Amino acid sequence: MRRCDSCKTLYDNGVRICERCGTVFPYDPKISPFSEGKIAIILILVVAAVLIGINRYASMPITDNNCTRINYIRVQKLLNDSRDRVMRVQDHGYIPMGGSTTIMRERYMIEDVHLPPCFEPIREDMIEYYTLMYKATRISSFGGHVYTIPLLEQAANAQNRVDEKMEAINKCIPNCPTLIIDNIQSKN
Repeated sequence: MRRCDSCKTLYDNGVRICERCGTVFPYDPKISPFSEGKIAIILILVVAAVLIGINRYASMPITDNNCTRINYIRVQKLLNDSRDRVMRVQDHGYIPMGGSTTIMRERYMIEDVHLPPCFEPIREDMIEYYTLMYKATRISSFGGHVYTIPLLEQAANAQNRVDEKMEAINKCIPNCPTLIIDNIQSKN
């Protein structure tokens, strides 16, 4: 900020003349020639570019078989995006006829996607989740909302198992033996 010497009014750094008294501000190389507004816009654009880059990097397919933090982030993003698409079908006031197709597309995608060995137990629970959501969507699309309650409870249990396994993987990264995940499966 810049203060006028004669009228003591504060102005942005980019202002060259005091609007109140007409005093011309001298050039000061210590003060940035850019106004705070321009700097804020530049910072917002840089942050947006970084967030877009991180989102793209997290969305890249998994190519290696290592249990790394990067693969964990990518699997987590894959699961979150997939769950969002499934829940978008369920969020309507009515269930569209194409909703069940969307859910089966997600199931086929999770069956075909390459996952590192430490994430393999998650695949079975996600397939179970999609199958149950598919059945609930089909029944709901024909008006049988009451009959979907046990299916949705089972789907929520499958989703909770996936979350527990992801937490266990998060704790043991980068040295995740499959024994930890197998122990979680045996508890359930």
